[in-house]
Amino acid sequence: MIAISRKEKNQQSHSITHNEKGIPMFSKSITKYTALTFAAALALMACEKSTEPAAAAPGPDPVFTLTSPTLKDHGVIPARHWFNQYGCTGDNISPALNWTGAPAGTKSFAVTVFDNNGPASSGFWHWMAYDIPAGTAGIADSASPGRMPAGTVEANNDLGVAGWFGSCPLDGREHAYTYTVYALKTAKLEIPVGATTAFRAFVLLQNVLAKATLEVKAGSNTAEPTATPSFTLTSPTLKENGVIPQKHWFNQFGCTGGNISPELDWSGAPVGTKSFAITTFDNDAPTGSGFWHWLAYNVPAGTAAIAEGASPGKLPVGSVESTNDLGAVGWFGSCPTDGQAHRYTYTVYALKIDKLEPPAGATPAFVNFLMQANTLAKAKLAVMAGGK
Repeated sequence: MIAISRKEKNQQSHSITHNEKGIPMFSKSITKYTALTFAAALALMACEKSTEPAAAAPGPDPVFTLTSPTLKDHGVIPARHWFNQYGCTGDNISPALNWTGAPAGTKSFAVTVFDNNGPASSGFWHWMAYDIPAGTAGIADSASPGRMPAGTVEANNDLGVAGWFGSCPLDGREHAYTYTVYALKTAKLEIPVGATTAFRAFVLLQNVLAKATLEVKAGSNTAEPTATPSFTLTSPTLKENGVIPQKHWFNQFGCTGGNISPELDWSGAPVGTKSFAITTFDNDAPTGSGFWHWLAYNVPAGTAAIAEGASPGKLPVGSVESTNDLGAVGWFGSCPTDGQAHRYTYTVYALKIDKLEPPAGATPAFVNFLMQANTLAKAKLAVMAGGK
């Protein structure tokens, strides 16, 4: 059982302000989450000889299909569905989506839009709506935010705003966006108020009967990615491609570690480094976008190491620890609850600014986007946990 609490306005009613840079300011909270279970029953039919003509074999199940009048599979996203800030000049209109062939037993639907090449290492969630009634077969053009079918919940996207956030490939490169409709086996997803997008995706994916997708793209395919310079990151307890010791694992959800943050040491940061940032990311978490376990920034430029057990609360003076994807501030140890081997990436970023200033309550993906946008160089360790 997960029990996390934090003050927040109801997710259906958001009051968003903007700072002097025009970036949304918003708040977050986590309340108690109770895991859902699903029971399946099989009926056995007796076979016996009959003089009646044999019944015709049933036809194949219908294929669950997603279409849109303005989006074609592997096509280009029209400007009307692009965002209208941060240098993007679209109309920020959510598209019409239509689906057919949902499987028997569907009790609700969910809709998501995910940028696989987003500005964070985890990609970027642009839209997440769920508890769409089972009788629904489509979403109207410009339905988000606020005009979705009755009962629908529109969660915060990775920008931190509830509802639709249009395409906006800031780096000038071509981005692949996945539009997905999920047929769910539960009428309502019991997700804590204020949960991060990755946590919501985790709960959603546990309840999927079927999904239908459209793969579309936006941005230029001519801009070449720029290689980021590197420096060196080491740890006395973490070795490249090695196994994470139990003391760095989490101590709940069936994991039995010490939940102690590791010592990290780095060298060779480039000239001009004005501060550092640190992250730990689970690349294989069952969320569709990984899972942020640790984000810290504004670590002073003169720092070359972080002591074991420094998080939360004992990092160098001036450091700021952000909310992880569990919804808590600071360190959250490894916990591959699905029993599979997970790859965790520890990264230290050398930044070109003294202070990173994300909006209050920024999502982990948004914080990492700001880190990436101000990076001079990176140092990484890839380590493993879970599996046999």
